[in-house]
Amino acid sequence: MRILTHLLVAAALPLAAFAGTETSTSPGKESKAVQPACTPAPLYEIIATTDYGFHENLDRGSANMETEHNYLQLGARIPLNGLSWPNVDCGKWYLRLGAAYERFDFSIHNETRLPDTLQSAAGIIALDYMYDNETAVMIETRPGVYFEHKVNAGSFDSPVTITLAYPLYERSVFLVAGAYVSALVSPPVVPIGGIDWRINPKWDLRAVFPEPRLVYHYSDTVDLFAGGEIVGGGYKTDNRNVDPSRLSGAVVTYSETRAGAGVTWKARPLTVELAGGYTLQSQFYFNRAIQTFSAHPAPYIRLTASLDF
Repeated sequence: MRILTHLLVAAALPLAAFAGTETSTSPGKESKAVQPACTPAPLYEIIATTDYGFHENLDRGSANMETEHNYLQLGARIPLNGLSWPNVDCGKWYLRLGAAYERFDFSIHNETRLPDTLQSAAGIIALDYMYDNETAVMIETRPGVYFEHKVNAGSFDSPVTITLAYPLYERSVFLVAGAYVSALVSPPVVPIGGIDWRINPKWDLRAVFPEPRLVYHYSDTVDLFAGGEIVGGGYKTDNRNVDPSRLSGAVVTYSETRAGAGVTWKARPLTVELAGGYTLQSQFYFNRAIQTFSAHPAPYIRLTASLDF
C-alpha cells in the first residue's frame, strides 16, 4: 500500500504539463507573464443519493428481491498554503475532511440466508491536489464501521482510494490510474483506470473504471450522459441462525453492476442528476465462506443532489 502511494505521488511530478504561465510579446517590448483564469475549488460539499432497484430474481430457487440504496456525504476542504510543489498555475493542495453514511435495504422473498440490510458509517480523510477545480491527485481513506445491524470489532475497516490524473495531450486527454484497497472486500485490491478525453466543447468521454461515462454538454446547465457504474462494498454480517452456519457473522462483498443513462442539471452551487437503466447483476459474495448469490438483470432509477460552495 505504501509503495503504491509513493509511486502514484511520484508520478505526479510532471503535473506541470497541466498548465504553465503563458507569455505574450509585442515588437520592441519584453515578454510578460499572462496569468491564467483559475476556477477555485469549492470548500464545502454535500452529496445525497437515493436509488431503487426493482424486482430481481435470484439464481437460487424461487427467491427474488428489491433494493433501496441511500447515501449521504458531508465534506470540507482546507487549503494547504504551505505546500507549493509542483508549483503549477491553478494548482493547490487541500486536506479534505468529512463523513459518509451509506445503506442498502433488501426486500428478499423466499431466501433467509442473505442479510436484509448492509450499511456503513465512516469518516473521510483525504489529501487532494486540485487543478482548476479538477482533482489531479487524490489519496483518501474512510475509517469506519461496515456492518449489517450490529457493530463489532470485525466490522471496522479503513478503505483507501488512490487516483492520479496524468496529462497525455495538452488539456484534452488524461490518463487516470489508481486503486481501491479494503480489508473486507474481495478481491482486496480493485484497480481504477482509464482515459478521460475532452473530445470537443460538446463531448467528453470518461472511459474510467469503475464509472465510465459518455457526456454530451447540451447547454451551460444541462448535460446528457450514458455509461455504467459499480456500487457496493465489503461488510461484516450479524450472527444468525442460518444454514450453512459459516454464513453467520460472515464477511460479504455486495456489488451492483449497472448500465444506464441520465440527465444532469447544474445551477451552481446545486447539481441534480436523474438516471435510470438496468442493474446487470447484483451479487452477494461471502468471501471466507466462498458462497455466491447473484440476481438477474432488473431496472433501477437513481436521483443525486449535491451542493458545492
